[in-house]
Amino acid sequence: MKLQKLLYYSYAWYLVDTRNERRLFNDDIEAWKYGPVVRSVYDVFKNRGADSIKHPYVLGTHDENYGLDLAQQEVVEDVYKSYGMKNAIELMEMTHNEEPWIKTYQEGKNNVIDPQIIYQFYSQLSQSV
Repeated sequence: MKLQKLLYYSYAWYLVDTRNERRLFNDDIEAWKYGPVVRSVYDVFKNRGADSIKHPYVLGTHDENYGLDLAQQEVVEDVYKSYGMKNAIELMEMTHNEEPWIKTYQEGKNNVIDPQIIYQFYSQLSQSV
């Protein structure tokens, strides 16, 4: 669950960083019961439960960039520095108190969170900090 939230925040802050001109990745983000989820990533890791994710999936192992350009890497690293110390439940609670998930979530559905809603919310948040 923590991976999903870190992906979501990386996606959101990259939208802000690029002024909504580029996405960090092409997959949709869905509003699930426990917060934002990238389904393709969920499908890869769903059988791992709460186990740690080890190489080859850990970003930065052996100086690999996994197809990310420098700007993308910087956003992912900044997100990890800002949010990485929080546990999965804390991150879930944060997303549950933020407009993109609140506006999109419907029980029993996995609605796609509109990237425009994500961008608007986080760009406003960045201006208030």
